Amino acid sequence: MVDAIDAQDQLDLDRIVLCLRKIAEVIPTMTEGLKTLHDSMSPQEFYVELRPILSGWTAGKFKDGILYEGVTMRQEAPGGLDKDIRNSRLQNLEIERCGTKFSCIGGSAAQSITLQALDTFLQIKHHAEDAAFFQIMCSYMITEHRKFLQDLSEHSHIGELAHSTEHSAFKLAYNACIQAVRNFRLTHLSLIKRFILEPASDRMAKIKSLETAGTGGQKLMEFLQRVSDNTAREQIE
Repeated sequence: MVDAIDAQDQLDLDRIVLCLRKIAEVIPTMTEGLKTLHDSMSPQEFYVELRPILSGWTAGKFKDGILYEGVTMRQEAPGGLDKDIRNSRLQNLEIERCGTKFSCIGGSAAQSITLQALDTFLQIKHHAEDAAFFQIMCSYMITEHRKFLQDLSEHSHIGELAHSTEHSAFKLAYNACIQAVRNFRLTHLSLIKRFILEPASDRMAKIKSLETAGTGGQKLMEFLQRVSDNTAREQIE
């Protein structure tokens, strides 16, 4: 990606084409890795046992958030306690725990830099509500990843070049990247159907609000279908 963006300044389209071809070759390996979930875990095991763990602190008994000891909590001895008690070992048993609860969403693929970087680099445009969700997910990334996405957004013009150039190899290489990203997202959709929608129809959910919602809180199938469709729209006819 960085090499391709560097080649923009000289409008070295042949160099950009080589970069795009390499990216298009790598994405299918991600897709194949995603498919291994079919062989490594049953839908019931994922839905009933693992998914509640991934749900974060926005659903079920933790929907109001949780206190992180040493991070959001301070300890105070009640003022009404006898001085001798306050100075004794019982003080630690009589403290009032105060602090701010954190409400963190569950694990989401959008918290990974990989797909967001591809979207940003290829200039794939999403609906406003989906773009806003992706932006929220950036807050769960490490600082360096957020900065990298920001730099990509400011400097990548790959999509604009692909849609405006007459360079046929450029268009083909760009389309190959777009199709590879869409194939990944379609594979993700198939996993969602098998590991979430089908178990949900059997009413196995331990957390009611997670039956068909994403662990990130979004309406899962609608969101993923829109993202996939918007990816496909970037292909050049």
